[in-house]
Amino acid sequence: SLTDTVPDVDLLKPGVQTTLRCAIDFANRREGADVIKFEIPATDPDYRGGIPRIRPATALPIINTPVIIDGWSQHPNSLTPPVEISGENANLAGVVRPAGLEIFDTRGCELRGLAIFGFVAAGLNSTDLYAARADGILLNSASECRVVGCHLGIDGPGRVAKGNDGYG
Repeated sequence: SLTDTVPDVDLLKPGVQTTLRCAIDFANRREGADVIKFEIPATDPDYRGGIPRIRPATALPIINTPVIIDGWSQHPNSLTPPVEISGENANLAGVVRPAGLEIFDTRGCELRGLAIFGFVAAGLNSTDLYAARADGILLNSASECRVVGCHLGIDGPGRVAKGNDGYG
């Protein structure tokens, strides 16, 4: 990442790599809209049952610029969301419990093809008041944003309820 000490690259793996955290940081620093795409290899330790799971232990950067986070880019022909974002690591006692993806004071963002579960508040919340909340998706003073083809509170294949503690 450009701003924190969280490692974003496995230096032992060949090729160009980044994390969702670093991609959001990068998008926030650029002018104009960006698209974040996924190519998570099946050798990733959090690749389970054909679906990669992203398990942030700390809050991801708040999205404050137009961006498309395209889970469908992982498997374009998938009938169900091909990327999971889980709050299971972020829900530890005594730890600040972050939102999964927070979009703040921007317009025109789109989230596609993501299964988001395991956060301590609602699956999706929209508010015009800044409040730290642990929703799976928090649209905070955001407008013209779309959530397309996502599962909230269930796994990617849509077989297992893995609710957020609030609604969805």
